[in-house]
Amino acid sequence: MQLAKLTDQNVSIPGGFVVTSNALHRFMSANGLSHEQDWSGMDERLADEELPDEVFREVAAAFESLQDGPKLGGGVAVRSSSCAEDLEEASFAGQYETILNVTDLPHLLESLKRCWSSLFSARDSWGLDEDHHFYIDAMLPAKSRLFLLNLGDLLARQGVIANRNIPGSLYLTAGLTLFTLAVTHPKMLSMWTIAILALTVFLFIWQERRCKEPLIQFALFKIRMFISANVAILLSNAIMYSTILVMPVLLQKEYDYSVQSVGILLFIFSFAMSACSWFGGALSERLGKKRLVLLSFAVSCAALLGFLGIYWYPTFPYIALVLLIGGIGSGMGTPSMQTASLQAVPKDVSGVASGIFSTFRYIGGIAASVMVSLFIDYHELFYSLLAVALAGLLVSGGLSEGRAASDRAGVA
Repeated sequence: MQLAKLTDQNVSIPGGFVVTSNALHRFMSANGLSHEQDWSGMDERLADEELPDEVFREVAAAFESLQDGPKLGGGVAVRSSSCAEDLEEASFAGQYETILNVTDLPHLLESLKRCWSSLFSARDSWGLDEDHHFYIDAMLPAKSRLFLLNLGDLLARQGVIANRNIPGSLYLTAGLTLFTLAVTHPKMLSMWTIAILALTVFLFIWQERRCKEPLIQFALFKIRMFISANVAILLSNAIMYSTILVMPVLLQKEYDYSVQSVGILLFIFSFAMSACSWFGGALSERLGKKRLVLLSFAVSCAALLGFLGIYWYPTFPYIALVLLIGGIGSGMGTPSMQTASLQAVPKDVSGVASGIFSTFRYIGGIAASVMVSLFIDYHELFYSLLAVALAGLLVSGGLSEGRAASDRAGVA
């Protein structure tokens, strides 16, 4: 976007200027320095030399002009671009010296030479080319975050970026936090808590329905496949996080397992989950999302029955086996759930759908924390998780792609 378009909207732009690589060449030439010289001690030699009069005058004039501009901060930052700064394989941003809070001309000249000298440090292996420049930018104080907010509003109005929905984000965060605290800390549960939570939910829904770029588009919940995929990930994450949270406590408190042994067992669970998530993605198209998610919850049911058996067989091999099965169940269906969530909606709202899917994942983690804190008896927790897995079996029936196309067309 052109700078004029921003200034026309009364947005204060932080000033700055560029010292090109040609200025460095002139500086080195005037002081008898060369890139072909021995680099050792080059930083000290640069610091002791003076800028040529012409370069000094140009830098001083640009700095004085910058000081006469908008007073957005107390100083400037001196920094450098890097040769080949952004490649496909790597990024070199921050490779060279950056000096902040430069407030006067002597400090600026010293900082500029420090930035130049970092070209010859052990960090650099690229040298200098004509595209390598050095930037002097006015710094933004913390209070100038209003500049960023104003700029964001302008870009949103002109369609460059999506409109921000900060109120919706705040309502959602407040609602989830309050709900979690109320459930995990019964003393906080009162009529006032319930009233505030209800008000937060109302404000969130009201904000989402009136916002042009809502966090949640409620019309998407008319698509059965989309609902099923999101509920499935919520249930799956509730099982997975509950397992991770409760197993260390159960094994150490009830059976005196060492921290190292518990770590190995949880590694087995996590490794199986990660590996099967990868295999699950490869099998999704072959078996179909519905079958794979159904199989995922069926394996989780078997694992949870195995967890109940820990009370009779608290041996390391047995626990390792059931956690291996649990990891397989938690991992294999996740790719199908995510793919189903995105395929169920029109492409132009896939970003929103992805955000909703992530939110349901987080809610599953919150549900796990709540369940673990509520059920002191681990038998009750495992039976509850078994009920969650059985619910997952039912939910997987909604991942039929046949009806998804017609539902998607209705939303579009």
